Amino acid sequence: MLKFYHQPTTDETLVDLQNGLRSLVYQTRNTPDGLVLRTTPTKLRQLALVLRNSSLLLLRQLVEIAVVDRLLSAGRFLVSYSFLSYVTNQRVIVQIAAGETSILPSLASAFTNGQRFFASAS
Repeated sequence: MLKFYHQPTTDETLVDLQNGLRSLVYQTRNTPDGLVLRTTPTKLRQLALVLRNSSLLLLRQLVEIAVVDRLLSAGRFLVSYSFLSYVTNQRVIVQIAAGETSILPSLASAFTNGQRFFASAS
């Protein structure tokens, strides 16, 4: 008997994310480049770990971090984290609005995969 694997569409994935991540994401949007999730700095690390460990998305790579200066007084900077799944070829962008004095948590420990980019000083 043949078994067929159903690859979820981007719309199905968006609905699943909205239902499963209501406490971590306050806005979702579907774009041609992938899903865009908006969250707060306090929930960034937890959301990134959920995305990385999700068996549905398989987002194991943090590909890019980009910052846009919007020249607004509140939430001046828009920080975008691009995640990629090599298995499903899906992309998810997590965005955070941050002010000039905002402190954002680091995602380096969750996405280094044991790699060291610089030799140790010893």
